[in-house]
Amino acid sequence: MSVEIKTLEQQEKMRIGRRKLRMLLEQEAKTKDKKSWIKSASFMDLYKRRDIARFLLFVASHNSIPDPDNPGLVKRGTNKSTELLTYSTWRNKDYYTVEHVAPQTQTEEWDTSIYDHPDTIHRLGNLVLLPPQENSIASNRSWDFKKLLYNLCGEKDADSRIKILT
Repeated sequence: MSVEIKTLEQQEKMRIGRRKLRMLLEQEAKTKDKKSWIKSASFMDLYKRRDIARFLLFVASHNSIPDPDNPGLVKRGTNKSTELLTYSTWRNKDYYTVEHVAPQTQTEEWDTSIYDHPDTIHRLGNLVLLPPQENSIASNRSWDFKKLLYNLCGEKDADSRIKILT
């Protein structure tokens, strides 16, 4: 996992980010062990800590590729297949917003069991990164609509986007 760091200012911001993550790990999860923290992080309300949620989503998506067996999902790719852990990506406005997959407010289109536990909605497994405009379009829409939007956002060229829509 390579991280592009160009300036002293960027290095300092990375140190601050690591410090915040370490503090969260020690205070919230009450552990210094990585394996235990990963397990407990899946149950944390990370939405209120958007910088940490963004970072963890970057880490989870780094070097991932589309999963042909599960459209709309990704799987681990090869080294440098999708480099997201760079300072320029972190600063890229296309990755600024954290979107809820299942909306914060329950609607008829969503299974009610998702809302049984109040923190489920704000957990990492229900969060994705989207550009601001796409996030506002996604809003409280159905899973079918959001899945289509996520697929469109994942395509890099117009021809591939047209294929999805036809």
